[in-house]
Amino acid sequence: MKIIERDSNDYLTIQICGRLDSGTAGELEAWTGTFIPNPAHPLVIDFAELDYISSAGLRVMFNFARELKGSGVRFAVCRCQDHVREIFEISGFDTFIPLYASPEAFVAQ
Repeated sequence: MKIIERDSNDYLTIQICGRLDSGTAGELEAWTGTFIPNPAHPLVIDFAELDYISSAGLRVMFNFARELKGSGVRFAVCRCQDHVREIFEISGFDTFIPLYASPEAFVAQ
């Protein structure tokens, strides 16, 4: 798994690439523990290159989303591959973590 941060004028992007499973969830969890959210700057979590997410990955994403909501940061997961989106929908996580087709669609809201 690889985590890439990019900052634009409109939002911050965190791109997660590869597999988010029991072998890599700890790495993302450690990274989220060091992330300092900025409520004035929307956060895009880009899953365009996320190939797989397991229950361990979903747990880390749920905890991160709970933390972001508590800090008042506007955030969304964008550009999910169909099979990853399906996992979010089947698990019901899409009711807690907003999913958008693109960062632009999210920021325009």
